[in-house]
Amino acid sequence: MKRLYKALACRLGEKIPGLQRIDIFNQQYVDSQSDYPLLLPTVFIEFAQVNWETMSDGIQQGVVEIKFHVCQEIIGDTFLNGTDWEENLDLFDLFDEVHLALQDWSPQDEDNYLATQLNRIATMFDHNHTNLLVTEMSYTANLCDDTVNKAKNLIDINAGLNVERDGEIL
Repeated sequence: MKRLYKALACRLGEKIPGLQRIDIFNQQYVDSQSDYPLLLPTVFIEFAQVNWETMSDGIQQGVVEIKFHVCQEIIGDTFLNGTDWEENLDLFDLFDEVHLALQDWSPQDEDNYLATQLNRIATMFDHNHTNLLVTEMSYTANLCDDTVNKAKNLIDINAGLNVERDGEIL
């Protein structure tokens, strides 16, 4: 999951340079006693439950739901004919930017693809905050985890192997 998180965070940072923070979701905007200030706009990445199925040789495949918590400050009037109404509605543009960065994109790192294409499955608006607009955008993707298989194929360089050439131990 570390590699997948890094790929997602880097993608958002690259495609949306105006983001002030990209982080793992840990109730930051819910808990006002957080150790870090809530810099806006920000996106928090949350991994929901993954249901794994073992394929063979320790390789597992699963479907993951990834929630992106898009947080922005509501500064001005958003009601019809309010002051700077049209300009204040630009806050919806960030949802589009996040979606354009993620939809149909396959996370990958220097080794290989980490997941299949991301597909948006839901959008939920959180209305429980004053002057803070939080939108949860959920995507799914298929994962393949070969961690166990890779670990089985590692060579222990401290295993005490003797290498001989022409009867002489090197």
